[in-house]
Amino acid sequence: MVNKLEICIEIQRPVEEVFAFASNVANLPLYDKGIRDVKKITEGPIDAGTTFHLIASQFGIRMIVVLVFTAYEPSHHFVFRVNSGPFPVETHYSLVSHGSGTQMRCERELQPSGIWRWLIPLMSIPAGKKFERELNSLKKYVEQDS
Repeated sequence: MVNKLEICIEIQRPVEEVFAFASNVANLPLYDKGIRDVKKITEGPIDAGTTFHLIASQFGIRMIVVLVFTAYEPSHHFVFRVNSGPFPVETHYSLVSHGSGTQMRCERELQPSGIWRWLIPLMSIPAGKKFERELNSLKKYVEQDS
């Protein structure tokens, strides 16, 4: 069972600045309160294949997960996937200039396994609200740096 969440937000900053902030995994703890720590595993600049370890707490469960970029096109699009833990998830970010700001379209596919997949109807509403809070918090951080 797959559950897709889609959100589009407007951020009043240039697309290059929004992309730089949003694609920097080290910023995740600033706007996702479930992320406790981020450590880059691979060397070199961010690109498809770049991998991170995250210490997270989601829905009251503490876990160490691996996040991998599967696509990375500077200032336009990036995708990362979390394969480990009970909540495998893939998140797509697409950015376009919109007036003096940026329109950011985000899609998150939840792909829970085991018993979690049967709980997806109960999880989808809180997961959607959490995703919306994350993106609104990301927007706040990017816009306050102006």
